[in-house]
Amino acid sequence: MRSPINQNYIYLKNFEGPLELLDELIGTSKINITEIELAQVTEQYLAYIKAMQEFDIDLASEFFVVAATLIYSKTKKLMPVLNENLEEEIDEYELLNRLREYRFYRLLAKKMEEYLDKGSMYFTRGYFFPILGETEKKEISELMLGDLLVIIAKYRGAFVKKAIPVKRRQVTVEQKVQKILLMLSHAKNLKFSLMVLDEEDKPNKIAAFLGVADLVYRQKISVFQKENFNDFSIIKK
Repeated sequence: MRSPINQNYIYLKNFEGPLELLDELIGTSKINITEIELAQVTEQYLAYIKAMQEFDIDLASEFFVVAATLIYSKTKKLMPVLNENLEEEIDEYELLNRLREYRFYRLLAKKMEEYLDKGSMYFTRGYFFPILGETEKKEISELMLGDLLVIIAKYRGAFVKKAIPVKRRQVTVEQKVQKILLMLSHAKNLKFSLMVLDEEDKPNKIAAFLGVADLVYRQKISVFQKENFNDFSIIKK
C-alpha cells in the first residue's frame, strides 16, 4: 500500500483521492458505499496521523466526523430492514451538511486568524472627537442625489485647473543692439556682466548676448576673454 501524499489522500481499489471527495461522491450516490473498505480508509488515515510530528486535533476530529458518516451510510446499505425510530433517525444528507458546515467554519476561523495576524501590522488613525457646538455633518450615505448635485454645482470651480495668465514682454535682439551701442558711446570698454546687471530676467540676458554676437558679426565691436567660461570685455571699434 502506498503512503498518503498528504493528510487527506487515500488509495483504494476503486478510488484514489482526498477523503473529502470520497465523502462527497458517496453522498451524491456516485460511488456505492458497499464497495468501499472502511478498514483501509481508517488504516491509511491512522498511519498518516502516526507519522505526523505533531498531533493535529482539528485533523483528527474532522476524520472522526467523516468516518462516522461513512460507517453510518454503509450500515444503512448493508441492513436495509433495520428498524429505527423515525424521529431519532439521523439523515445521511444532514450528516454531510454538518460536515460541510464544520469545514466551512474551520476554514473561516483560519482566515480570521490570518486577518488578525495581518491587522497587528497596520495602524489606523485615532478617533477625533467632534468640536462642541459644531454642526453635525451628514454622512455620504445619507445624502440624496439632489444634495450631491447642489454640492458639485457649488464647488465645481474648485476642481478645475484655471490657467494663470502670464504677461510677457516682447524682447528683440535689435533692441539690445541699440542699448549696447548706446552704452558703448559712454564707455569704450564694457564688461558683459555689468552690461546685463540691470536686465530683469533670462530672456533679456539671452537677447543681450545675442545682440553682442550680432555686433561682432557686423564688426561693430570686439570682445576679449582671458579664460574660458569667464566674463568678457566689449570694445567698440
